[in-house]
Amino acid sequence: MKNSTPTEPIVYTRPAAAKVLTISVRKLDDLIATKEIKPTRIGGRVVIPATEILRIAHKGTGGGIGPRESFSETTTKPTRRTL
Repeated sequence: MKNSTPTEPIVYTRPAAAKVLTISVRKLDDLIATKEIKPTRIGGRVVIPATEILRIAHKGTGGGIGPRESFSETTTKPTRRTL
């Protein structure tokens, strides 16, 4: 039998899940509290299944989840001031 290891995690810790979703851990906790993300427990640890990460990423609910605008799109160019 071939011994293969997954290239992507099956579950993520809260900080890792927040990083993947490009949100803060606090925002992730809010999403868990409002039951928008369903965590699971392994031992005493709260982990987020990869399927939940994919589901919420594809959902694109806003609030920092999903594609972000680039920095240049969110800032305005300085204008030349006349004296």
